[in-house]
Amino acid sequence: MPVTNGGEVLMVEQCRAGAGERLLELPAGTLGAGEEPESCARRELAEETGYSPGRLELLAAFFLTPGFCSEFMHVFLATDLRSTLARPELDEEIELKRFRPVEALAMARDGRLRDAKSVAGLLLAAYRLGW
Repeated sequence: MPVTNGGEVLMVEQCRAGAGERLLELPAGTLGAGEEPESCARRELAEETGYSPGRLELLAAFFLTPGFCSEFMHVFLATDLRSTLARPELDEEIELKRFRPVEALAMARDGRLRDAKSVAGLLLAAYRLGW
C-alpha cells in the first residue's frame, strides 16, 4: 500500500487474464524461494512503480481463498517513498496511477476497485492513517 510523501495512493493498472480485463491494483508479486515478505514488498514496489520505500509497516497477513488454494498475502504500508528505476517483468504492461485517498476510497465503495487485496489494503491503510 504505497503512499507518497504528498499523501497520494499509488496503484498499478494491468491486464489480468483471470478477470479478462485491466484492473487497478496495489503493487504485488510472488515471493521468491527463501525470500522474506518485506524484501518481496520492497522489490515489487520498485519494479512496478519506480519507487522504493524508506519505511514498511505490516498492516495484515491473510489467506486470499483458503477454500481453494494456500495463497497467503502480506499487506504493507509503504511510506517515505524515493524515486528509483521501474523494472517491470517483460510480460507486464503496467501503468502507474495516483489517487487522493478520498478518490481511492470512493473507487472501493462504488466497485471501480475490484481486486480484493487492493480493497483490503486500502481499507487497512485508511484505518491506520485516519483517512
